[in-house]
This record gives sequence, C-alpha cells and structure tokens, in this order.
Amino acid sequence: MKYFTTALAAVTATIVSNLNILEAIQLQKRSESQCGLLVDSIYCYGGLLVGSAIDSDLYSLPLTNLPNNKSMINFAKTWVQIKYANTDYVLEDRRRANSAVYNNNTLFITGGYTYNGTMITNQTITYNRDTNTWQTLSTYSDAKSSSVRQIYNAAAVNLAPIENSIVLYGGVTENPISNTTVPIQTDSSNQTVMHEGYSSLVSYNVDNNQWLPKSPQLNIPTVFYSAQTATLNPKTGLIYYLGGFYYSSPDYTKENKQDFKSANVFNTSSSSWFSMILSGTTPGARMFPTATLCNMYYVFMIECSAHLALQQGKPQLSLISATLLIWTPTAGPVKPLILFINNQYMTAVLVNTTLFILFGLAVYNNPLDDILVMSVNDVNNLYFPDTYPYVEQIKSPTETPPIEGSSTLSSGAIAGIAVACVVVGLSAIAAVIFFYIRRKREQEKKLDELPVDWDHVDNFYNDGGETNAQHVMVENEKHGSIENQAGRHSMLLTPPSISIEKYAPNEFDDDNFTKDSTTLAGEGAPKFIDESMRLMKPSIVEGNDTRHIESATPPIVKQKPDFTDN
Repeated sequence: MKYFTTALAAVTATIVSNLNILEAIQLQKRSESQCGLLVDSIYCYGGLLVGSAIDSDLYSLPLTNLPNNKSMINFAKTWVQIKYANTDYVLEDRRRANSAVYNNNTLFITGGYTYNGTMITNQTITYNRDTNTWQTLSTYSDAKSSSVRQIYNAAAVNLAPIENSIVLYGGVTENPISNTTVPIQTDSSNQTVMHEGYSSLVSYNVDNNQWLPKSPQLNIPTVFYSAQTATLNPKTGLIYYLGGFYYSSPDYTKENKQDFKSANVFNTSSSSWFSMILSGTTPGARMFPTATLCNMYYVFMIECSAHLALQQGKPQLSLISATLLIWTPTAGPVKPLILFINNQYMTAVLVNTTLFILFGLAVYNNPLDDILVMSVNDVNNLYFPDTYPYVEQIKSPTETPPIEGSSTLSSGAIAGIAVACVVVGLSAIAAVIFFYIRRKREQEKKLDELPVDWDHVDNFYNDGGETNAQHVMVENEKHGSIENQAGRHSMLLTPPSISIEKYAPNEFDDDNFTKDSTTLAGEGAPKFIDESMRLMKPSIVEGNDTRHIESATPPIVKQKPDFTDN
C-alpha cells in the first residue's frame, strides 16, 4: 500500500506539472502592474494594456523547479493565471494603485484610478497566497473630512520588521468630495481629481485592520507629492522618498518634477520629516521611478526617460549609497531590441540577489511584456544574465569599481586623515633617527678600525710621552685637529636627562593604543675607584693622557700594551 501511495503521488505531481505547462502563457504587453514576491513566486495584479484597456486578473511567475539556462524569451512565457478559491469575488478595474507585500504571503492593494467616474467599491483588498483567496479590508477615510478617499500614485512601504503595518504617503485623489480647501480639477481623461492624496503619513495596521494617521508627525512637507518611490532602510528606520513630482499653492495645478539632489526622509523612530541633501552625479528628474534597497548598502535607482533612450541608445542606471547618500551613474549593458530601463510604470521585484524588472511603458508609449533580471550580488559588477536561473559571474579583482561622487568630508573622515598624517609624520621622524644612528655607528666602527703606529706608542711609554704628546697616531687627519691638545679643557660628563620615546613605525595599528616611553636617568656623579688601574691597548692615544697618568693616586704604572707583532 505504501508503494502504491508513493506511485500515485508521483503520477499526480506529473499530471499537475503538465497542466501547469499547458497553462503557462505570455502576458499581454502592459504597464502599471502591482507586483510582489509571495513565498517562491512573483505575483502581478492587473495593468494598463494597449489602447487604455485595464486588466484586473492575477498572475504568478514561478521561480522554482525551472530548467537550467532558460532564456529570457522563454522565461517570459511561463506566467500562470491564478484561479483563486473564492471565485465569486469580483475584482474591479483599476490602474496606478498603491501596493505592498506583507507577511511574505499577502499582496496588499489600495486605491487606484478608473475611467468611469465612480468610486471603487472594494477600495482596499488583499490576496493571500496560502489560502488562494481575495479579501476586502477596511476603507481609508480622511480624518479631516471623515470621507472616503480614492487615492492613486501614492508610495506604499511595509514597515516590517519595525512594526507590522503599511504606511502610505502622497498621491492624487480621484472623485473627491466638494468640501475641501484644495482646488478640484478635471484631468486630461475628463476625470475629477484633486492633487492632494495622503498629505501626511498614514498607517494601515495589519493586525487590527485599521487605518490610523501616523501621529504625531513633525515637519510635514508643505507641498503635495505624487508618483514617488519610497525605500525603507530597516537598519536606520528611515524611509527615503525619491523622484516624482509635486504641487504647491495657491492653485496646485502645475506639475513640478522633483530632482534627485535631495530626498524627503521620514524617521520612523522620532516620527519626523527632514530633507536630505544628496551629492554626487545626480540623475535628471524622473516620474514613476523604481528604487530598491539591495544588500543593505545601495539603493538601485532605475531612471525612466524616453528621450534618453533616443539620445544615448543605452539604458541608464544610477546607484546611491544607503550610508553615504552619494549618487554614482552606471551604464548597464545594452540588451538588443529592448529599451528596457528607459520607460515608465515598470515594476521591480528583488529576489535574493536578483532584481526582476517587469513590464513598463517604453518610447512612444509602447507597453512591454519582457522580463529582465539584473544581478545585484556585486555593486561593482552589475549585469543582465541571458538566462534564468544563472550562475553568478566572478569579477576580476583588478577591475576598477565605480567611483562615487565627491562630498563634504565628515568629522570622522577628517579625524582619520589627521591621525594618518600624524602616523606618517612620526614614521618619517623615526626613519630619520634610525638612519642617523646607523650612519654614526658606521663612522665609529670605521674610526676604530683606523691603523695605529705602535712603534710610537712604544716610545710613548718608554720615553715618558714627551716627544709624542703633540700628535695622535692617525693616518687620516680629517677626523679633527690635534694641535694644542695639552691646552684643551676636560669635560665633565653628567648623566643624561633626556626622555627618549621608544617608537617603531607601524608597530601600533590601533591609534588608541598608548605607546610606552622610557627615561634614562643617572644616579649621581660618577665615582672613581681608588685602586691601581691597568691601561689596556688604546685605539687612539690623546696627548693630554700624560697629565692623568702622572697625577693619578696611587701612581699608575706605565706598561707597554699587550701586542704581538706577527
């Protein structure tokens, strides 16, 4: 029975696998899809099709059990339309909705834009991958007017692991109520809109199914933003809002593109806003960009611009350091026949070290159905594999990494440079002292090795030193004058009192390590021992030595130095 059950399971798995192959499709070209990674597959909801048609179905792209070296063209043909369990649930057409993923298995979607002039019935919905069901959540109501707000083009961020909630900011309201202070206008599609969405950060609590304003909030931006990208850095708790455009008083009608020289930042710890200056080679203003935090170090900024594709003919990609906040432009490899990054309304999904770039609106407003994958394993070696799955490339260590733009040095950097200068200076001084001592020792050694006329020394001891008191038996007279040696004053040597610091270059890697020092100190004046002294063989005989010999107490016996002529 056991073997029969195993065989039946294998046959069933094979049948299901074959059915999945039969159901695998390539999606219609589209933009503005709401996508996210749920467990082991990428799920995408809806999208804007050719001719302004709206798709309201859900699709998945399996990332496991794939054959090796599957080309990108064939990979794009492996989408599967989801047949959810609660088949009576009605999914309404919407575009430019706001979405996020939470709990790794749920796709959160709220708001959106429609063409029919009526409000969406199910404003906030979720798809649960584990139960394969859709669910309607509570509807957002503006706290000031207590009215339902249908908002699109907002930025949604999952705050996990900081807290189990999703925060939204910015956007535009469609079909607004009339009692508002912000002007109500008619857009190019003849729809009623108000250029105020989430004017401050609003939070949706996942556990309680409750909308709450993030309160209190300090330094809330005074203008209304839309079409931005928002990226959370979990280590710092900061949310970076980049790109898009903004509307300002008094009429809030003109779209002003937001450049990338600064970013609005929300601090989740202090619940306050501030503006962050960004340095380096900043990209041009973009609407509907995509930014993804990879490896906790860099934010990958995909630029969206049709005219750049025509002018430069290659994709544009910028990196920004998540710690230094410095932009660095990077040119990715050109993919044949695909102007993939120079578009708008694309979707980017990060899976481990692979960034999936899905759909989008290319030049001349042509939507895309392509799938591109970019390896972000190494920021110095970004590339687009031709297949998926793929084997990571190993970058040669001799290649030059991207150069980040210049910026003002921080106090830590200045301190580091100062310490480095001190270390270099001390090393130079130590080197000078070392070579000076070495040279002096070599000179002394050379002086000791100078030849001496020992016949004159013999006469010195036999004749009392009278005839030789005026000369020194040194062949090379460059070592100093020997005249009038008898008139020289003797010098009294005192104990040294100079504190000498022991220092070896590069001995201490830690600048905080305290270096030892040693002070040489004597214990008083030198003492002479009252006993007969025996002169040893000198290397140089000074003329005034006779004075010490004659006046010594007890008398010193002059002896011939021990010397054996060979």
